[in-house]
Amino acid sequence: MALSTNNIATSTVGINVGGTVFLTTLSTLASLGPNLLTTMISRDTNGTMSSTKDNFGNYFVDRNGRYFEYILDYLRTGQLYVPPAIPQALIQFEHCQNRERF
Repeated sequence: MALSTNNIATSTVGINVGGTVFLTTLSTLASLGPNLLTTMISRDTNGTMSSTKDNFGNYFVDRNGRYFEYILDYLRTGQLYVPPAIPQALIQFEHCQNRERF
């Protein structure tokens, strides 16, 4: 089930990635279509599955939060910037891991 379009542009959501909290809007998360984050939130809001949340109500993703800002920027702009410090093997591993889950 997709996220409701009611107030989607102004609805903020907190995502705790490995201890770092990021705030964004639901419209940003859904900007490029369904993905792991929108699936996690829509399953939680429609009651079909409970998502893991931290003590402050932020959705929790058990991954290293160091590079998550680049994922949010990709969702905001549609362009992916990968800093040279990120090894290509790490990107391929994460892509394969998430493809199998989603």
